[in-house]
Amino acid sequence: MAMRKCIRCGPKDESEFNLRQEKSGLLQYVCKDCQRQQGRDRYANNKENVLEINRKSTQKSQMRASSFIQEYLSTKFCVDCGESDMAVLTFDHVTGEKKYNISNMISRGYNVETIKRELEKTEIVCFNCHMRRERKKHK
Repeated sequence: MAMRKCIRCGPKDESEFNLRQEKSGLLQYVCKDCQRQQGRDRYANNKENVLEINRKSTQKSQMRASSFIQEYLSTKFCVDCGESDMAVLTFDHVTGEKKYNISNMISRGYNVETIKRELEKTEIVCFNCHMRRERKKHK
């Protein structure tokens, strides 16, 4: 059991530290418990500022995700009928386990890489064809 010194509370097992650099395996200087407390203190002392920073970060992520999806759909068409109007194209989960709706991922500002992994489970279909598929599934 390897030990490491937290700069705030002293010696702890290495398992109590988050990775600082994944590639090289370097650990943080502050243990998970102290990091958690730092976050709570930061929020308690600067609530409005933290909320504003989080809001701006979410907006940036939403814009990145939205731009990515627009670019992605710009070259796609419905696999059932050939419709290419982006306004009516949807994502039909056909393989793997559906974890999220793509539109919810965009609105919540999910990382583009996470969205890409979910897109791998889908086929592009227009709204009408998607509704026809759903109706067949539930008959």
